[in-house]
Amino acid sequence: MTDSLRLTQEQLRNTCDAASLGFETTAELESLTQVIGQDRAVRAIEFGVEISSSGFNLFLAGAPGSGRMTILRRILENKSKGRPTPPDIAYVHNFADPDTPRVLVMPAGKGARLRDDLKELVEDLQELIPKAFDGKAYEEQQRTTGEKFQAKKQELIEGLEAEAAERGFEVKSTPMGFRTLPLRDEKPLTPDEYQEMPEEEREALDSRMEAMQQHIREVMSEVKDVDHALREELRDLNRQVAMNVLGTLMLDLGNAYRDLDGASEHLRQLEQDVLENIDQFKSQEEVTLPIPGLKLPKQEADLNRYRVNLVVDNGASDGAPVVVESNPTYANLVGHIERRAQFGALLTDFTMIRAGSLAKANGGYLVLDIEDVLRNPFTYEALKRALVNKEVRVEDNAERYGFFSAATLRPEAMPLDVKVCLIGS
Repeated sequence: MTDSLRLTQEQLRNTCDAASLGFETTAELESLTQVIGQDRAVRAIEFGVEISSSGFNLFLAGAPGSGRMTILRRILENKSKGRPTPPDIAYVHNFADPDTPRVLVMPAGKGARLRDDLKELVEDLQELIPKAFDGKAYEEQQRTTGEKFQAKKQELIEGLEAEAAERGFEVKSTPMGFRTLPLRDEKPLTPDEYQEMPEEEREALDSRMEAMQQHIREVMSEVKDVDHALREELRDLNRQVAMNVLGTLMLDLGNAYRDLDGASEHLRQLEQDVLENIDQFKSQEEVTLPIPGLKLPKQEADLNRYRVNLVVDNGASDGAPVVVESNPTYANLVGHIERRAQFGALLTDFTMIRAGSLAKANGGYLVLDIEDVLRNPFTYEALKRALVNKEVRVEDNAERYGFFSAATLRPEAMPLDVKVCLIGS
């Protein structure tokens, strides 16, 4: 080879003039939003995503590593920005049927606000109601009411004693009730004197005693009515005192959620329940359990029913959600109900309901790998059922198939509007 044909190292390397690029570093450049290549596949995905009618979902077929997930997520994220933010979903206590928690669907951000408002409401009630019942005005009214009904009872008892004396009997109060003693010469008749009486006289006395016993039962029924009236009047007094505190607090809440039918109805039921169970706020003592050194707050479990379990919070979201479920088990897809162990028993309530990826993707897109879906038992059936019924019902899968017979919750179904994108080979 002649030297004229020999190339230098510089001649073997292609160089680019950096000044001709128009930027100093790539950090100044915007990221590419379009997909390079796969034009037909991209058009098909975009067409499928734009179809809003029910039942139109996507299946992306392709070899692993072909960029299916990257392309799909990029398109979905772009499309989701222009869609409305879906509502919040929360579970609350069902005061009519505690085993069937109610579902509330509220505009994004309202769920967290309701949760915080009810937490603050309970804290205010725990502070203000005991103070209202410790006041001198309440104590005086309670004492006056008790004295009024006690006078009625005393009047009935004195009338009974007078009636018994006229009939020749003495009435004595015992732990077992009133005891009737026949009198002779203003003294109680002894068992021996009773046995020595002629049979006809004894039968006549028995008849008079039975009539007296019937009269005592009638008077005791009136006494019970007085006791019942006393309890009702004291309950009304307690409700009035509590309403002075609760009414002001509930007024602001009612105005804030007036336009939300579900939340507004729940607040009305909550207010009624607080008034019917006002004693739970009057004292916050600890309960000593029959286990050395173990105590529980008295009202912790009772007050849980006034909480809000916000299972889907879209308050910080902007647009529709894009959820990629990498482990689509039945529980991860549909949701589940947690339990806590307490003294050997498994307990649960509506605050332990957890939403799955279907509910979290509600109003947006859910991306699943079909092989992962088919690999997990019951997942594909649950997915189809949710899409056909347009709802997600959180339930124990074991109980639904008869493997678990213990009593559990049956929450109301969450409404579902989601587009599912399956990826497979």
